[in-house]
Amino acid sequence: MGARGDREYLERLFPEFKEFGDDRLREQVLATWIDVWHRSGFRRLEEARFMPDTPKRSLVAHVRAVIRNSLAIADTLTHVHRIRVDRDMVLALAFLHDASKILENEKKKDGRYGKSRLGTFYPHGFLAAEIAKQHGVPDEICGMVSYHSPSIRFAHHRLESVILHEGDARSAGVAKYA
Repeated sequence: MGARGDREYLERLFPEFKEFGDDRLREQVLATWIDVWHRSGFRRLEEARFMPDTPKRSLVAHVRAVIRNSLAIADTLTHVHRIRVDRDMVLALAFLHDASKILENEKKKDGRYGKSRLGTFYPHGFLAAEIAKQHGVPDEICGMVSYHSPSIRFAHHRLESVILHEGDARSAGVAKYA
């Protein structure tokens, strides 16, 4: 597709890129997604599944839902409770939290989805964090991406991490109904 075409494609899939106030962070997140996609075996991101056992649920739909859920929580905290939230950090976390699923999972020759070879070697979130770091995403965000999974025990160090956790749980929790 080319750099410009890749960018336009991702911006069509994820109109939420327009929500960023920080242009630099938006560019870093966008570059991360382009890189992860190019490393994956997927020609089109719409083919990627949220989880191997949810073949009808797309990764793009899940990430978009997490972004929307997380922004709704952040906006409620800001406007109703007057709690200050770094909205751009919330956006970056929501965009990046499952970006590496297209490397961790793959479509098998029989048409089913399953763990990729890479997915068996690394904990979920690690690859997205490492690739994001290569594109200049701040360490604090990369760290939160690397340990966002409920399967990893961690303490939330920032409110934005709690918001991601809740936004992700709301989307993942309805996956079985899709």
